[in-house]
Amino acid sequence: MFITSLPTIEPSRSPITATPTSKPSITGEIISISVSQIVTAELIDSHITDIEDLVDKAYSIDGEDLSSSVSYITSGSLELSLPEAISSESAEIALQISIASMLHIPVESVDVTVDGTTGSAVYTITSETFDDASNIIRVIQSTLPPSPSLSIVIFQLIRGVILA
Repeated sequence: MFITSLPTIEPSRSPITATPTSKPSITGEIISISVSQIVTAELIDSHITDIEDLVDKAYSIDGEDLSSSVSYITSGSLELSLPEAISSESAEIALQISIASMLHIPVESVDVTVDGTTGSAVYTITSETFDDASNIIRVIQSTLPPSPSLSIVIFQLIRGVILA
């Protein structure tokens, strides 16, 4: 066999297209910051602006490249007695659907994690407004009174600002 530095055949000239490829959808650095605190009232716009200004100064971000969103998160926990035949994953799905149905909210707004060994379930419910989150807490407290098999351990209302 003879080895040469030149190609043995001419490279293919097709396929070619006159259609250019799309430009990248994201370029540069992407920074995501999550801030949370317990609140007792609706977050006012000036607080969001203050946080955006801090991020702008800390990371030298152009105001047009900064976006923020506010979510109100209600969380709690349940103590469950799961039959051995039911997996944690099945219990999570069932609880997620049940909580969403009880509160008349989208299933996507509810996240549930079940620890199959302890029987503890932790749920979070995301709302767009403080009033929605407050109403959810009221419904949960009036619908699920403490009992030996089911008890609400904690309720928290957390405001999360996500800057991306």
